[in-house]
Amino acid sequence: MAVMAAPPRLPHRRRPHGPRRQLAHDLRCAARRRRADPPRRLRRLAQRVGGARSAPHPAGCSKPIAWAGARDGLLTMRYPRLLAAGFISLLSACDDSLPSTAQPYHTDRGWFLVFFAFDDAKLSPTALSSLGHAARIALEDKGQTCVTAHADRAGSDAYNMELSRRRAEAVRDELVRLGVPPDKIRLVWRGEGQPLVQTADGVREAQNRRVEVYAWCAP
Repeated sequence: MAVMAAPPRLPHRRRPHGPRRQLAHDLRCAARRRRADPPRRLRRLAQRVGGARSAPHPAGCSKPIAWAGARDGLLTMRYPRLLAAGFISLLSACDDSLPSTAQPYHTDRGWFLVFFAFDDAKLSPTALSSLGHAARIALEDKGQTCVTAHADRAGSDAYNMELSRRRAEAVRDELVRLGVPPDKIRLVWRGEGQPLVQTADGVREAQNRRVEVYAWCAP
């Protein structure tokens, strides 16, 4: 009588118990994924949660994310540092016509996105308000403040690189004006090379016209 071999045992993965352990586990996993490839993960999250661009859900954005914005194409979004990986995924679910009555969202620690109008490097009043909060965080922390600027794909590569440089410098100048030491600000501009939303060449995309401000970089 033939004896059937037992099926191989799959490795058991322990799951954390309790809400606190689960939260700590999720945060560690999110941190590892962000360190692995932040730009690619941001794009993947935006595509997964954003769904069809033709069916935005601005009402859903007001719950996890508080917006301060206007209809001029320049928006500011703020959200907590530890939940940044999850919140950024909702970005593409929101269109550019968010209500101007939205109130700024204040956190003790933050990662800030400042959005720009097309072919512009000027900071709006809402962007200035966000940078004021970022400056207060930067002055409390010992690490550097990282400023990374981007552009959409409308225009030449060289022009967009220069445009992103001007946007980065505009944010840096405002932070310096607010008291952040220049040697504590790390400035980077990427041009159109790291879009948050993938588009064809020459397409205007408001979500790609952005500056990311990390007010909690490691020293």
